[in-house]
Amino acid sequence: MLLLARRLGPSDFGIVSFALSLVGWFGLVVDSGTELLSVRDIAREPHRFRELADRVLGLRLVLSIVAGGIFVGAVEVFAQSSRVRDTVVLFAVVLPALALNLRWMVLGVRSAKAVAAGNVAARAVLALGILAFVHGSPDLHRVPFLELAAELAYAVVIGAAVARHFGLARPRVDVAAWIATLRESLPLLVNAFARAAFYSFDVVAIELFLGPRKVGLYTAASKPVLFCTGAVGLFSIAFLSSFSAARDADAAQLLRKALRTSFAVCVPVAVALSSVSVLLVPFVFGHRYADAGGILAILAWRIPIVALSSPLGSALVAAGRQRTLMRNNVIAAVVVIGGDLLAIPLVGLAGAAVVSLLGSLVVLALNGRAARSAPAPSPLLRSP
Repeated sequence: MLLLARRLGPSDFGIVSFALSLVGWFGLVVDSGTELLSVRDIAREPHRFRELADRVLGLRLVLSIVAGGIFVGAVEVFAQSSRVRDTVVLFAVVLPALALNLRWMVLGVRSAKAVAAGNVAARAVLALGILAFVHGSPDLHRVPFLELAAELAYAVVIGAAVARHFGLARPRVDVAAWIATLRESLPLLVNAFARAAFYSFDVVAIELFLGPRKVGLYTAASKPVLFCTGAVGLFSIAFLSSFSAARDADAAQLLRKALRTSFAVCVPVAVALSSVSVLLVPFVFGHRYADAGGILAILAWRIPIVALSSPLGSALVAAGRQRTLMRNNVIAAVVVIGGDLLAIPLVGLAGAAVVSLLGSLVVLALNGRAARSAPAPSPLLRSP
């Protein structure tokens, strides 16, 4: 991504960032909450891995086709320019590859190494593709297909790793199971859209109000923060698998330990990023991104907040409280959407950063309150 930002410049990098944000939103439809449910269910019954995975893959593949059609139609109607339209619409090809990736489901059968290997393979394919095929603005249309190749590499590596023990997972049609899965996962889907709103609605709003160059600057400022919060997300998914298999007393202790550890690691990271942000962004991304340094100084403080809110969210899922998590994130999403629509036209990128920080604080407060008020006999945050 650093190489892509340098070779394309803020405007074209902003188009790619906007497209990837849309892929993330439509990818939520493809997933529809099935991944988190599968992590929980497979952790509890690992011998049913193939049965559960086959059903989920079939459902997700169908959803990816529907989502891809809507994606193309939406881009054709709402794109601000022909250059944005012609590039962004090509990213629809990534959605079926997302559907076929088992990804976090394999944590339930203790295959974390497969996730790591798949992710490394995907990043290597993308990096080498950018190095070889993207040299400037005329190569912008190649980026969607490099993203597709990376996602396919990710899916193949994970599928091959677990096939040795469980056989090759294949999409299977089971309409009754699909309906039951979607009914149970609906709160998680709504929750995921709400989370996407406060993670990436700012990018959409900046594109609409300020244009792709500002999106490129904001994305450059966001990348170090997203890297760190992404690592927290990996930690939280792994925590969900362990927490789901633990008993009440052990689970409460595990949650407190996870919160202390992640927060202790992330506070120094936030301090370091905010202290050197003005120098770091132009040094890493190039002088054309110098205006993004101050934005990073604000966004960096989302890292320790997410370090607390993400494990709490995973604990609520493990406790079967998807609706509570959904409600919390919907409230935060409303705050972020309203704040972005007001702050971005008036204040610009700094307003978007402050609203993002506020949304993260709202989620933390609500998740913490929900964990403390968990029903007896075992509140999630019960004192030792």
